[in-house]
Amino acid sequence: MNLNENISRVKELMGIKETLEKLPQDSYVQMNVKNFRIYKKQLTETLKPYLDKSEGDFVKFKNLIVKKMDKFNPVLHDYIPQDIPFLNNLVSGGGRVLNQGLYEIFKEYFNPSEKNKIDKNPCLNNLNLDTVRLVGPVTAKTDKDLENKWLRMAGGRLYRIVLPEECYSRLTPEERAALYVTIEPKENRIHFPSGVPSKFRGSGLGKLIYLKTIQKLGYITSSSASSPGVKMMYEDFLTNPEYKDMLLGLILQKQLLLIDKNTNLDIPQIFREFVDGKYTEQKYVEASPELKKILGKEYDDWYSQLGQQDIPSLISKYNDLEPKPNDTVVDTRDNKTYTIGYENVYDAGKPNERKVIWLSGEKYKDKYIDASEKNYLKVISPSKK
Repeated sequence: MNLNENISRVKELMGIKETLEKLPQDSYVQMNVKNFRIYKKQLTETLKPYLDKSEGDFVKFKNLIVKKMDKFNPVLHDYIPQDIPFLNNLVSGGGRVLNQGLYEIFKEYFNPSEKNKIDKNPCLNNLNLDTVRLVGPVTAKTDKDLENKWLRMAGGRLYRIVLPEECYSRLTPEERAALYVTIEPKENRIHFPSGVPSKFRGSGLGKLIYLKTIQKLGYITSSSASSPGVKMMYEDFLTNPEYKDMLLGLILQKQLLLIDKNTNLDIPQIFREFVDGKYTEQKYVEASPELKKILGKEYDDWYSQLGQQDIPSLISKYNDLEPKPNDTVVDTRDNKTYTIGYENVYDAGKPNERKVIWLSGEKYKDKYIDASEKNYLKVISPSKK
């Protein structure tokens, strides 16, 4: 499918009146929907000299790109261009997301036919929303209960993925144990740590798992820190007519909400909780026409008030508030806007134990800071959670 066809699909589904080329280049639509494949190809071309120098060694390739880690933030070598939106997108997600993105580029460069090596077992023909099941959840009572599953949050949930026996039997015990998704307690943000088993990649199983999760939970959310593969999947969800009767979508500057059209949940309440505390400008917002219709005046009122107050006025208004998770804040050292993702203790019980705060930037500039630096943060939009 060519670019113009993709643009038409986005416009039809999301009710976009202006052409997408007029949207800001760092908007969620541009970075994660419309131009994802183009940006990825451009980054591959930019990094080609270092791919060649790596001689097929991924660690060597990564070390040619990443100079060091600074407070959990990847720092690139000075000779790597700093003005590449897609690379900044990967860096903003932290070391793990950057590694995933670099590895996908590396793998496709050295094994261009790998994506076509799909397991031809007949069981794959029987994969659908009825045969793929989620079992659970196991709910974390403390921050450490699901720590070994890459989720350190009380209230987080784990669902096991169950496949038809003819597919399940083709997996090793290790692959079966890794078939699970975790869900953050706020906003139903989904994580699929191990991804689709290698022998089933390219079969569409990943999409089915995400769709099944949306169906089971009623909605999920995403952010710019999602892996490149997940971004391509969201592109399909938002633009493919196949999903038009299944999903409702809302795009903010760097976050995405997908709702099951047939959910019994309170859709206006999902909307309120999703937009609560998120500072975004009108030019970045897109919503599917049916979602606007469901929300009615509530959507119109929310949209009309975006960007009405200037930052100094907002700082003055909320000056007495201490920043907390989900608040939108300004870091007075760089005057940039962030949403507080979470506060966590790393290396607990060890001599180098320290508490850090994850700040999710509005333009793919996420970062971690020490909790001792919290006094530099000023609230401009408090969360009601």
